[in-house]
Amino acid sequence: MVDQERIKREKRDALRAMVHRCELLAEADPDAEECRLLLQKASFRVGQLKRLHPAEAGKLRERVVRIRENLKNRSRQTQQGPFPASQ
Repeated sequence: MVDQERIKREKRDALRAMVHRCELLAEADPDAEECRLLLQKASFRVGQLKRLHPAEAGKLRERVVRIRENLKNRSRQTQQGPFPASQ
């Protein structure tokens, strides 16, 4: 029987921690360059994880997508200012 290629548990744990850190950074300071770079790196690594651990990667991908959506929404709110434009 051929042993399947796998990503070590320690690396998967580190990736989950990275996504969690992205969530915390996005909440604390969504405009930070560190947040954007870390999210980009986490997204790339989740894509790599998907090849060998699709179920685990799917859950992390959902979290990454949610972080991106929250950052986009906050960015739009910041651009519009505190008060919506009147029509």
